[in-house]
Amino acid sequence: MSVTDIAAELIRSRVPFVHATVVRSPESSLSAEEIAAFAREHLASYKVPRSVDFVDELPRTGSGKLLKRQLRAPYWAGRTAQVG
Repeated sequence: MSVTDIAAELIRSRVPFVHATVVRSPESSLSAEEIAAFAREHLASYKVPRSVDFVDELPRTGSGKLLKRQLRAPYWAGRTAQVG
């Protein structure tokens, strides 16, 4: 696999699911199906991502911490309370 960075989040909706945001290596042509297949081999079924997005880089703070609220923002749009 040619993954540079990855973040997985539990998206709370009517049916909660795991979503992965992946940074691929520049030469990689990795697909969402390949990521799910790899996860199925190595993780419990409830931890396998049901959806995958590919980005150029993950949002981070100046100290390098992952900004999860920016990753969750599209899934919380239109809700009044942004808690799980």
